[in-house]
Amino acid sequence: VISGDVHHGEVLVAGAGKLLEVTSSGLTHSCDDPFYGSLCESVLKTWPEHRYQKRIKNNYYIGKNFGSIEIDWADKKDIDSGGGETTMKINVHDVLGKTVLTTGSLPLPAFESHFTPKMISMARGPVDGHMLPTVIRIWGAIFLIVVGVGLRKTLFHLAFNEVTKRGMEAKEKEKKKKE
Repeated sequence: VISGDVHHGEVLVAGAGKLLEVTSSGLTHSCDDPFYGSLCESVLKTWPEHRYQKRIKNNYYIGKNFGSIEIDWADKKDIDSGGGETTMKINVHDVLGKTVLTTGSLPLPAFESHFTPKMISMARGPVDGHMLPTVIRIWGAIFLIVVGVGLRKTLFHLAFNEVTKRGMEAKEKEKKKKE
């Protein structure tokens, strides 16, 4: 699985090592931006169990990054003779192109899909903007609060002016009665 939109890079495994996920995200944003501060790295350090290379101290990368896949296709005759094997290597690179995370060379057939074409067709496609409904709700709430406060102030001023106007009229009537 190749994924992104988490603003950091990491290599994950699941299913007894049969499912490999490489996450590379963040040429424009990253986990070390001021918005996240030290929170992102603290979270990544706290839960490292699902990562592919547990023996490596920093098996994630929080800077701006991009990913690449290298496939070394073995010749058919080499495979038939038992010699060659098609391998892949998935890397995460920093903005200068230096490899900061890698799966190392892995046999490609070990990660071939066990999904049927029907199962693949039922999978959801990539969804961009997954935070959009939340953002819309937040902005909607802010809008309602601002409008509510504005209406409250306006209604208060109208009511205050009306009460003041009636009070002034009553004083004028009383003044005229006394004269």
